[in-house]
Amino acid sequence: MSRFDLASKVNANKGLNDLLGVNPESEIQFLEPTTLNDFPEHPFKPHRGDKFKKLVESIRLLGIISPLIIRKEGLQTLSGHNRRNGAIEAGLNKVPCIVRDIDYDTASIIVVDSNFQQRDDLLISEKAYGYKMKLEAMQRKGKHDDSIGLKSRDIVGQEYGDSGSQVQRYLRMTYLIETLLNMVDENKIAFNIAVEISYLNKAEQELLATFLNDNDINIKMSQAAEMKYYSKNKKLDLIQIKNILISAPTSKTTYFKLPANNFSKYFEKDANEKQVLDVIEKALKQYFGK
Repeated sequence: MSRFDLASKVNANKGLNDLLGVNPESEIQFLEPTTLNDFPEHPFKPHRGDKFKKLVESIRLLGIISPLIIRKEGLQTLSGHNRRNGAIEAGLNKVPCIVRDIDYDTASIIVVDSNFQQRDDLLISEKAYGYKMKLEAMQRKGKHDDSIGLKSRDIVGQEYGDSGSQVQRYLRMTYLIETLLNMVDENKIAFNIAVEISYLNKAEQELLATFLNDNDINIKMSQAAEMKYYSKNKKLDLIQIKNILISAPTSKTTYFKLPANNFSKYFEKDANEKQVLDVIEKALKQYFGK
């Protein structure tokens, strides 16, 4: 594809232009994909398996349609990690890039926003650490609007259809150890239950993760809340976790209602409940020979 065609593609994607601060007339540079580096500590996992294979096939057929966004310092990839990897796999020598000379915090926001905007398959862990990365960058840059009474998480949440409280729940995921967070991504632990578990300290989470790996258990909200309670009171250990998650089923007492007119004729009018039950029990024992 020619430089003119690529520039037209950038110009057509106005929303992303505004998001990234890209001038459609910017000079598109063609760089070797092997020279482009990851942005440090970005939370978004690369495509793998069939999804990556399809991307590589598309690149071999059509090339790179949308330019990568690159931070000048360190040639860090801000938008297009998967396209870069796909280009390398497809054997492309050059890929179209827009190189920006920007600070670390601006770059962090671009990384998060580009992934949130372009992907609809984000894992819970990716969204959690994405929100964390953007909020920390905004706080360092002083980007908040107290004049309208909104906190940073409210502002960020509004951009992606989440309330401030929901953003806060996502942030709780960043307190989970990796093993438990992977279980959340794999739908082995429900999101709201994971929020409760996130209040356990690291050692308690390690115990829980080990126990869950050894036992096929679906944690209930009441169980998660009970573990949180014991953790708060510094009484949560492996035995307590086991007692909470594998509680022996309690035997239920079965009750029968007997119409009074069926047996009242056998008792004095002033017989109390205990006297009646004693006689019935003795009669049943005699009847069944016990």
